[in-house]
Amino acid sequence: MKKLFTLFIALVLGLISCFSLVGCGEKEQPQPEEPTSMTYNGVLSWSAALDELAQGADIAVVDASFANYYINALGHSELTILTGKDFTFADEQIVAACKKGSNIDEYITAALYEMQQNKQKIELNNKDEVEYNLADIAGHFGMSSRLLTISEPTVKFDTAPESGSDWTKLNQLKVGFTAEGNATGNIQILPFVEVGHYGGYDGIHSLITKSICSVYKFSGTNPYTFENVKWDDRKTAIEDGTVDVLFGNFTKDSIGSDDFDFTVPFLTNSTAIVVKATDAEKFSTYASMKSAKFVSVTDSKAETLLKGDINSKIFG
Repeated sequence: MKKLFTLFIALVLGLISCFSLVGCGEKEQPQPEEPTSMTYNGVLSWSAALDELAQGADIAVVDASFANYYINALGHSELTILTGKDFTFADEQIVAACKKGSNIDEYITAALYEMQQNKQKIELNNKDEVEYNLADIAGHFGMSSRLLTISEPTVKFDTAPESGSDWTKLNQLKVGFTAEGNATGNIQILPFVEVGHYGGYDGIHSLITKSICSVYKFSGTNPYTFENVKWDDRKTAIEDGTVDVLFGNFTKDSIGSDDFDFTVPFLTNSTAIVVKATDAEKFSTYASMKSAKFVSVTDSKAETLLKGDINSKIFG
């Protein structure tokens, strides 16, 4: 009897021990706290931002035209642009900037209108001669959907400028290329401009420059010159005559609407969120991005959007 009682007690204690272990197993473990702020790194160029996706960053917020060209035209299928209404941002209008108080902007606008209406003979970066209008130039770089229609301007390309005007002093067009956050002066922002495969420059703004010179029949060995301009030097470069006009991926507001005169808008642009193609579903909502590592270009519209509206959508 005593043995049976001892066996019964052991059985009861064993059952209690088992239930205790089960209870411990079912006990909820503390969950790691969700991040409450963004992990971010700023770089100096759009290509550097997309390169960061191969170096540990999860999400790049970049220039949409550059991202589209980089992924589709240059064959980077390992990356993708997030789509859908939540990831679609407002279009902005691209202009060219000229010295305030000059009339150079008017004659460049007149040339853009003429290029819209009629083809001009220009030389591509590979030295082939072609006859392109503005739509052809945009299409050459996959930007047809970004091209704006230009209304007929008051100043016509074949109207003689007033004597002594800035335009009549030109015997060549000195073009500066600049881009937001470009601290080095090394421009690599296709489809707008980059150093070409055959030397010189390539991109939409390079061909637009050549077309402007064709419209006005600028002659001579060098009817145009190209200059890389650091973003912080943009105003000085125009005011001291280093360049006559600035082309880039900027808008009036981003470059400084009070500091320049502007051509009419001729292209649109926007911002894109780029991820590795294998991460597209992982980051399909803003809520899923709380632990992500972000990258963008310092002092750009994209960085402002990332730190403002996008940050608010992720963290509330």
